[in-house]
Amino acid sequence: MIRTLRGGVPLVLLCAACASTPLGKVDPGTLPAQAAYPEHGAIVVFHHQTVQFALGDDGEPVSISTVRRRVKLLAESGRHEARVVAHYSKAFSDVRDFVVQVTHPDGEVVVTRQEDASDVPSAPGFVLYSDTRVLTVSNQHVPTGSVIDSSYTIVRRDALYWALAHQHAEDVPVLDSRFEVSAPAGWTLETRHRLGNEEAPDAHTADGQTIVYAAQDVEALPRWAHAPPAWRLRPLFLVRLASYVDGSGERHQLFTDFPSLSRFYAELEAPQLIVSDDIRDKAREVLRGAPPTKSDRARLLYNWVRDHITYCAIHLGIGGWQPHKSSETFDVGYGDCKDKANLLRSLLAADGIDSHMASIHNHRGYPKDSVLPVLGANYNHAILVVETEQGRIVADPTTRLVPFGQLPFGDQGAHLLVGTKGGEDLVRTPLSEPFDNRGVYTANATVHDDGTISEQIAFEAWGETARRIRANFLIHTASEQKEAVAALFDLDREHVQGVEVQGAAPPATISPVSGTVKLHDKTPRVVKAGPAQLVTLGEIVPTSLPDVRNRQRTAPVLLGPPRHLRVVTTLVPPVGWQVQSLPPAFTRETDDVVVALRFSQEGQTVKVARDLLVKSPWVEVARVPDYVRLVTDLHEKERAAIVLAPTP
Repeated sequence: MIRTLRGGVPLVLLCAACASTPLGKVDPGTLPAQAAYPEHGAIVVFHHQTVQFALGDDGEPVSISTVRRRVKLLAESGRHEARVVAHYSKAFSDVRDFVVQVTHPDGEVVVTRQEDASDVPSAPGFVLYSDTRVLTVSNQHVPTGSVIDSSYTIVRRDALYWALAHQHAEDVPVLDSRFEVSAPAGWTLETRHRLGNEEAPDAHTADGQTIVYAAQDVEALPRWAHAPPAWRLRPLFLVRLASYVDGSGERHQLFTDFPSLSRFYAELEAPQLIVSDDIRDKAREVLRGAPPTKSDRARLLYNWVRDHITYCAIHLGIGGWQPHKSSETFDVGYGDCKDKANLLRSLLAADGIDSHMASIHNHRGYPKDSVLPVLGANYNHAILVVETEQGRIVADPTTRLVPFGQLPFGDQGAHLLVGTKGGEDLVRTPLSEPFDNRGVYTANATVHDDGTISEQIAFEAWGETARRIRANFLIHTASEQKEAVAALFDLDREHVQGVEVQGAAPPATISPVSGTVKLHDKTPRVVKAGPAQLVTLGEIVPTSLPDVRNRQRTAPVLLGPPRHLRVVTTLVPPVGWQVQSLPPAFTRETDDVVVALRFSQEGQTVKVARDLLVKSPWVEVARVPDYVRLVTDLHEKERAAIVLAPTP
């Protein structure tokens, strides 16, 4: 039985004509079963992408990309692989011949064509509106053992902005993967092969050739905790159009390098800089009585944009890279990252301060490097480079809790494309030092007769450590400070007895957040061992390093921002008890982390000092074994007990 979905109404066809199985007949029983892949819920039988560059009807270059894919669903855990997705942009591309054919284990065939697929925004939870879309069929009710075939063609008119990409490795095994790209004679294609941030040595330029990357029996890449996203670790093949010949035989060169892309970016942004009378008036108002230095004046204008322009993203066509006119953003009071940076650029220009729009790839702890000179495949965030007497200051007015002169961690260490008339090569955004993100916590802890512990903690934090504390308070109202502290210290709200915080609001300058917290853990944390009581370090000073014990790990370990955290705890035993013994001191250092624990006795109290120095944002794979040994030894030391005994 064959069913074809049209207009949402099932149509039963009794014939077996080729039109009823548009992607060809397939017998699920002839494909591997779960017994062959017991650890996976699906396999990709083949994933083929064929791309051909050509001249469009308007004489501009287009790429015609046809994707064919066959997946067999082996178990419920692989159901996400049953979903078919085609990304496109209304402004720059068209989807053609989209069809999904599902063959059930019993031979029943269900066909979904383009008019019946879901057409939804590609990022509905992030932007208010964008014309980047996803054509998708979920196949959530497909029985296990089914085969999902899909095929579609996308005609793209964005060769100036994008590179085409293909990845052989996926979350599940791939039996056959193929990426084939061709162009007419005289046209040139530039390719790169990348693994993570490492560019492979086979990069080359092809003239009138067909480029083929193929692989068989590709193993699934494992998912690791505290690791970069899986797509960042898979081998990636990139191809872009470098030059083409039009109908008259004239050659057109696209970007030759990143300086040429920098010049284009500057030209794209230049007309959006509007210094209106209202913007001049606002700049004078904000700067009334301000110091004469450019850095101080830029800081005040930065603070105004950061705090008064609401983030709201609307992307239409070229609007994915080009901001709205700065006068429009000022008038409506909202905009996305590009709009906020461009408005700040206008306010600075009104005061005679030069600045440049810049693009980066905002990350979650593992920067993505740019490898081909295109905008779309490299960057997802716009910021500003400000020229001051102190030199260039890279500023991100989108982030509410970061002061001028600092960058949020997601911006740090990333390739930076600065748009200037003369063109510039890529540079990296500055990476903060551990001292910039320091935190000092001083706790007075009292052990009670019932085994519970009450504490009063005073803290002072800077940089990214302060930003994370501020973020906890930002998402809670003033009456919800206990919830904020409970989230901050990973506690039950009932354990929080009192909170006082200073500097939690968006900072006007580089300044700390500080405060005191009173806690009383109502769950006994002291272990009785005969007449003695044992208090382990882990109960009073929990670790803050990712715990990864697998020595065969093939992914970096993300540690977060470089930082120096110092925790000093004074422990007071119950009345009638004294300190019998303390654990030995412990110090361990790797290329990425330094930890130190020290115990001392002062009268009837115990002082525990713990220092954590994170020198690198991530641990490369080759250094993971050293890191694992450090964390293993640290956990062992944290289980060592402070032994309390009754006073004789």
